[in-house]
Amino acid sequence: MKFRFCGDLDCPDWVLAEISILSKMTSIKMKLLCVQVIKDMLSEGIDYEKVYKITQDAKFELGDVKASIAALTFILSSAAKYHCDGETLSNELQQLGLPKEHASSLCKSYSDSLDKLQSHLRATSLRRKSISRSLVHCTIHVSLTVTAWTSYSLTLGPPVSGCPTWRKLSGG
Repeated sequence: MKFRFCGDLDCPDWVLAEISILSKMTSIKMKLLCVQVIKDMLSEGIDYEKVYKITQDAKFELGDVKASIAALTFILSSAAKYHCDGETLSNELQQLGLPKEHASSLCKSYSDSLDKLQSHLRATSLRRKSISRSLVHCTIHVSLTVTAWTSYSLTLGPPVSGCPTWRKLSGG
């Protein structure tokens, strides 16, 4: 199935595996864990002592705690990235096997911080404002036969009138 929070793609298998682990905790603990994950995503830091206390009742091992944080980070950041509303996210998580109360808790935290998450993700994403100042040089070797070859140079950069973009370097 395709899921909107995954960019209209299938949900990754590892997230499906973690949903069953997240189902072991109570919905209240899920909300508290989501708050910690969202704080971490907003670069406010995560309180690992709180996280361990939250997950202690569910008897999570260290690997389960790390995997749960990774899964929640993926779910929340992907949903924000693809502009998924809380109701759609809740429905999709339920389709993946997350109990309704857990999905509601997650989506409440998500909806409360959606604007902040999207702003932070926009501000911290890797972008180039313009490629017009960049210059890329590429040499392509074209083999026409076993013994004859031709080499071309391609330079990508700002357009210059009257300047060819391909230049023959050598050949046979």
